[in-house]
Amino acid sequence: MGEYHVHVGFGFHVNCYHSYRGDTCDKLGFGSDIRIIRHIIDTLDRCNQKGIPVKGTWDFENAYSLELILPQYAPDIIESVRRRQNLCGDENILMGYNNGAMSAMTEDEFMASIKRAAPVLNVTREKRAYELSEKMINLEELELQRRWEQKKHNVKEHEIW
Repeated sequence: MGEYHVHVGFGFHVNCYHSYRGDTCDKLGFGSDIRIIRHIIDTLDRCNQKGIPVKGTWDFENAYSLELILPQYAPDIIESVRRRQNLCGDENILMGYNNGAMSAMTEDEFMASIKRAAPVLNVTREKRAYELSEKMINLEELELQRRWEQKKHNVKEHEIW
């Protein structure tokens, strides 16, 4: 009988924004999230130190978690995820910067959204693709900005809530 291997995938969705329970760095808010994320990182690190080749896939919400909450309250988590990505092969899944429906975006909107999200975790795997399309994306961003400004000026005051 042949040798069998079991492979388990660990995926971690990180979203520290909780409109329903408050956004404070304590047990009622995102403090529990920070504690759990640190515990996950420590557990993965301990496994790696024992020679178990475990890695994780991180799916971060960008705007609140990566740009507002974690840099202020837990910058060690961002550094640990970067370290694990470089040393242990952890993966990072980028979501769109604006949390929009990516499947409904035009190619221009999609590329601009991903480009804005990538620098936060210093994602390198896609870096070459972004560098190759940098000029195109910059032009696309200018066009998107122009269209957004045009839409803003066309909105009637009673349509804004």
